[in-house]
Amino acid sequence: MLESISCQYEDVRALLLERGEEGRLNDLSEDTLKAMVMFLQRFKEATKALEASKTPTLHLTAVWLDRLKRHLQPSSTDNLTFSSLKGKMSHNSG
Repeated sequence: MLESISCQYEDVRALLLERGEEGRLNDLSEDTLKAMVMFLQRFKEATKALEASKTPTLHLTAVWLDRLKRHLQPSSTDNLTFSSLKGKMSHNSG
């Protein structure tokens, strides 16, 4: 869903501009939206890998948990928003 929003960002922005509601996007830049989609992609991959109904997936749980924990490690390229998000998610994942 976020991917489709990201792909349509310019169309949404143009529509809001027509309606005089461009302020709705003040706190959401296209770059931030794309970064969020990329960040969430790893969780989408984990969900897809673990939701198989015709093959066993229990053995993949530990693998994906480790991958997601590493994904949540701070990076030098993280901005303040993502750094904070990763910290909160890491704290809550136990």
